[in-house]
Amino acid sequence: MFAVVAVDDHGDATRTTAELGIALAQPGRRVVAASGNFVTPALHRLLGVENTAGLTSLLTHQVRIDQSVQGAATPGLFVIPSGPTSDMASEVPDADGIAQVMNEIRARFDLILLDSPPAAWVADTLSLVPSTDGVIVTADAGRTLRNDVTRVREQIGFFGGRIVGGILYVRPSRAT
Repeated sequence: MFAVVAVDDHGDATRTTAELGIALAQPGRRVVAASGNFVTPALHRLLGVENTAGLTSLLTHQVRIDQSVQGAATPGLFVIPSGPTSDMASEVPDADGIAQVMNEIRARFDLILLDSPPAAWVADTLSLVPSTDGVIVTADAGRTLRNDVTRVREQIGFFGGRIVGGILYVRPSRAT
C-alpha cells in the first residue's frame, strides 16, 4: 500500500492518487484508490463514484469492506471513498485498528493507493504512514516552501514511513 501525501493544500495528492490508479489498473490487476482525506474529500468526484460508505465507515466498524468498495469506470480500478466524516474525529481507532483495516483491504487488492489530506495541515495523515509500504510526496513548485517539504519529510520518517517517490507539480504561468 502506498500513501500519496501532499505537502500543502493544492489538490495534488488527490489528483495523483486518481491518475496513478487509472494508470496502474490493468485487466487482471485489482487496484483500489482509497480516500483517507477526511478534511476535503474529492477522490470520489474525480473517479466518478458516490461518497457513501467509505473508509471512515470501515474504520468505525459500521460496514464491511465489500460494502464500501465501488467500481470505477476504468477496468481493474476500485474506489473506497472517504465516507461520512462528521463524527470521525471522536471515533478514530488506534494504530492497531487502522492496521487491521488496512490489512483486510490489502488482502483483497493487488495495489492500494491511499489519498491523504495535506500533511502540513493534518497530523492524522501521519497516523496512516506506519500501515504503508511507502509514501509518495507531492508538492507545488510555485507555492510549496522548501521548509514545509523538509518538515513533512522529517515527520514521515519520525512516524516510521519511507518516502519512495515525489512529484513536483509545475503549473504554467499565466500570461498577462
